[in-house]
Amino acid sequence: VVTGVQTCALPIWNNHGEYVPFDVSGGGFTVALPQYPYDGMTFHFSEVKNSANALVIDGNGKTINGAATLTMNAAYRQRKLRYSTLTGVAQWIVIEGIG
Repeated sequence: VVTGVQTCALPIWNNHGEYVPFDVSGGGFTVALPQYPYDGMTFHFSEVKNSANALVIDGNGKTINGAATLTMNAAYRQRKLRYSTLTGVAQWIVIEGIG
């Protein structure tokens, strides 16, 4: 399981753990979700440094609410994503968020 605050572009792996804190105060970056997610896989992304620089979450071949990427570019923004096949379209769905 990966621990600590993400501060640069790294892929998110299946064993990463649900909570993904990130710090874009040094500049924006992109993270890629797992290429082979399982139904119900969930990640909670949380910006921890009051920065409006962009974190871009790449669906890595899967869509996020119908788009290839999701951009988080406001201070303390949070998004919880869950991979679902229940909608008839296998994709990542934003199920919670603030900011």
